Amino acid sequence: MLISIRCTKSFNTWRIFAKVLREGDVPTLEVLRYRHSITNPTSPLSTYTTPVTSISFDFLTSLSLTSEFSTGELYGLSRITNLGVLEIINTSQTSVMGVGDRLMRGWHMAALNDNAFRVLRIIRMWNFEELTNRSLAYLNGFPALAIYDVRGCGFYNFAGKASEIGWVPYSNKSMLEIIDAKCIEWNAQLNRDAQSSNSVERHSSLPLWDTASVRKIPRTEVTQFLTRGKSPVTKEVTVNSESIKLKAEETRSQHQKRARDKKLKYTENLHLRPRAPEPWDFKATTAFARIGELREDVDLSRAGVNIGKQAVVGEELVNSVPMVSLCLGSTQPLTSNMRDGGLIFVHIKSFGRDCLSELAQGENKRSDAPTMPRPVISGKREQTMVKRKKRRLDDVLGSFM
Repeated sequence: MLISIRCTKSFNTWRIFAKVLREGDVPTLEVLRYRHSITNPTSPLSTYTTPVTSISFDFLTSLSLTSEFSTGELYGLSRITNLGVLEIINTSQTSVMGVGDRLMRGWHMAALNDNAFRVLRIIRMWNFEELTNRSLAYLNGFPALAIYDVRGCGFYNFAGKASEIGWVPYSNKSMLEIIDAKCIEWNAQLNRDAQSSNSVERHSSLPLWDTASVRKIPRTEVTQFLTRGKSPVTKEVTVNSESIKLKAEETRSQHQKRARDKKLKYTENLHLRPRAPEPWDFKATTAFARIGELREDVDLSRAGVNIGKQAVVGEELVNSVPMVSLCLGSTQPLTSNMRDGGLIFVHIKSFGRDCLSELAQGENKRSDAPTMPRPVISGKREQTMVKRKKRRLDDVLGSFM
């Protein structure tokens, strides 16, 4: 069976509410996220992935596989149009899943020829020796990909190849640790640009309660939300220059005191309040949201997702598009410490206001990842070549078997 009848009804109920409420007020965070795990899956992979596929992007999907599935079934993951996070973990000494460079090549071709993986930001594949440096050549074929986490795989002498295609390798760091650092750096830059002395200091991501209240703000106000607007000093108008200087010092001192008091109160509340437990999908879904913060979700909008207003919980930006997390197999590998010996490739570009203006003008040119130049071919020859390359995924799979 797919899932128990009780769980199926629960997911269907969540999906209905998530679709109806996403355009208006979302009362709590649990409307924006849903998670479920099946410890011992016995049916074909497509049986589990079909219900969490949404062609219209009513919700996004985070899929984690710690049980083994056939290579052909893994190729079929390209049919999950709304797949945002993909994790495949090898928990045994020997694996028959066939995860390696050929699988990445097949997905790469599906992305180029079948418009697959349009919103896939994170790929995590651990402990597969057949996944090597050669797979780096396929990364830029995934239009939204930002994280390629390949702990325990067969990567050697990868630094040169990664830099050639614009990816930065990290070792012995967790995925969320890297993204948090980039968000803190980006937030600091926004504050410097806005000359803000009343901003909220960013911290590393912490789990949020499902019952936490959610509010929405217009996308145009996200930067102001992060920086708390420009310093009132810039608005001071007076003829006496000495008066301006004194007033500026006084205002700056007041803002610094408020910031210290607010930080102290925030820190005290962290110790007083019970911390939310960390669910098994916390790192992946939170990293997905942080990538959206850096990109302002422009990558999702270009893929055809209705991103709507920005969802906010407290001082944190969260995923504005509902997301379902499904784990097939044990969730233990996803919650254990995978920091030692880890290898992660990162490519995150802050799209910024220029890309938002471009998007508003209806220009859908892709500028996220560098791509190899294509030869100029015209006329019937081009049409013939396109038809040859536009093969169905099943034909591609056949060529690898």
